[in-house]
Amino acid sequence: MREAADNGQLEIFEAESIARVKGIKKQGQRTGAWLSRVPAQELLLAPDVSTLRDRALLAVLLGCGLRRSELVNLTFQHVQQRPSRWVGWI
Repeated sequence: MREAADNGQLEIFEAESIARVKGIKKQGQRTGAWLSRVPAQELLLAPDVSTLRDRALLAVLLGCGLRRSELVNLTFQHVQQRPSRWVGWI
C-alpha cells in the first residue's frame, strides 16, 4: 500500500487505512528451510569475493525470496528501475 501511495496510485489516507486492517490469523506450518539473518549473511559471504556473479545470484535469491526455478527463469524484462532502487517481478 505504501509503495502504491508513493507512486501516486493510491491516496495517502487510503494506504494508511488499508495498512491498519489486521491480517488473518496464519495457520499451519511454513514449508521449506527458512534462514534467519545470520545464516543468510553467512551464505551470502560464502563465495569467493572475486566471483561477483555467485554473490549476485545469492543476493537475488535471498533478497527476493525466490526459488531456484524462479531465479533461472529470471530475465532482464522482469527487472525495473524505480527511483533509488531496482525492483523485480516474476
